[in-house]
Amino acid sequence: MSEGELHLPPERTIIQHLDSRRKKIHLSQQDIGDVLNLNQANVSMLFQERRGLRYDEAYQILLLIHKSSSSLPDLPLKEFYTRKVKSAYSDEPTRIAAGRMKEEGFTQIPVIDRKTNECLGLVTDLTLLARMLEPLKAQPRETWLKHLAEMPIRDADIIDRVPEYPISSPLIEIAEGLLHHYAVLVRHEYETQFGIISRADFLRLLLE
Repeated sequence: MSEGELHLPPERTIIQHLDSRRKKIHLSQQDIGDVLNLNQANVSMLFQERRGLRYDEAYQILLLIHKSSSSLPDLPLKEFYTRKVKSAYSDEPTRIAAGRMKEEGFTQIPVIDRKTNECLGLVTDLTLLARMLEPLKAQPRETWLKHLAEMPIRDADIIDRVPEYPISSPLIEIAEGLLHHYAVLVRHEYETQFGIISRADFLRLLLE
């Protein structure tokens, strides 16, 4: 498998996993059918592996399972994420990212490819600290921090390639991503800038 290639489990494994999870929370085949716009017979054929499962169908089923088993409120994502945060270009020195994070009081900052305008991920206080403590092999430890400060962000191995979610995503889907990352990216369909939502933002749910 080449670098960056997405590896998916066999269709049979996915179907069995979804069927097991929906049974645990007592979702009926009719509930699944209502979401997929299928009758109960077609849903039954799907779980009996007598019918193929499309990617979009698997996604809708998983989303229904998450919503049905989650205690999170059904609130719009736009109420929780931080919009229009400053970013850094991947060809800029690492010190630029660190400086902007300090100025804005953030612990992470999006990194943008100047040529493609693609967001490559986040530089975070954790990725910076980890690189500060672990010099690249070719660099003397005595001068490492000065060298790191001037090193282009793309070469410093400090970008956390976090998930990117559209603004329409439900909170439960974001929460799944935050189980593995401190923060994730939020993309508005009509804007080129990215927002950020972090684990700390979810604490607001306890204060409502």
